[in-house]
Amino acid sequence: VALPFALGAGLSIVLSALPFGAQAAPGITHRSTDRRQSMPAVMIYVQHLLGIGHLMRARLIAEALADAGCAVELVSGGMPIGGRMPRGVHTVQLPPIRVSDASFTPLRDADYVPIDESYRQARRDLLFATYDAVTPDAVIFETFPFGRRSLRFELMPLLERIDGDPRLLREIAG
Repeated sequence: VALPFALGAGLSIVLSALPFGAQAAPGITHRSTDRRQSMPAVMIYVQHLLGIGHLMRARLIAEALADAGCAVELVSGGMPIGGRMPRGVHTVQLPPIRVSDASFTPLRDADYVPIDESYRQARRDLLFATYDAVTPDAVIFETFPFGRRSLRFELMPLLERIDGDPRLLREIAG
């Protein structure tokens, strides 16, 4: 199973093993779209549950990566918030999850109803569809695996999908 590489401050990342725009293996095409001919694609996953601090930090990182020339997809799983969106960043809103208090259980939908398996599946489906559409060169997980363990239902399957992607590193040597 692919394990994310710790960046510190609650961030982890899985990086591309190939030069940007390269072909991975016969029959496997690395993404090349009009939006990104030679730009590295980065997918950032963030889930805020009580406040918006994690989301705001992820937005700043996403904008900085976009300013540096990356094609950035910010996937947010918390309640949508207003305000200026990060420049140059495409945002995907998963069906939102929130919690009632600092116990972080149970996970609830936007109406404070505890989520069920169909809600979890809808989030997983959109998360996977986003990953497949973006075919990122790097995936950044805000907080996981150091926190957000209650979201393993979607993050472990995504890590397994990343682990099965021949374009991405399985191991990072120190």
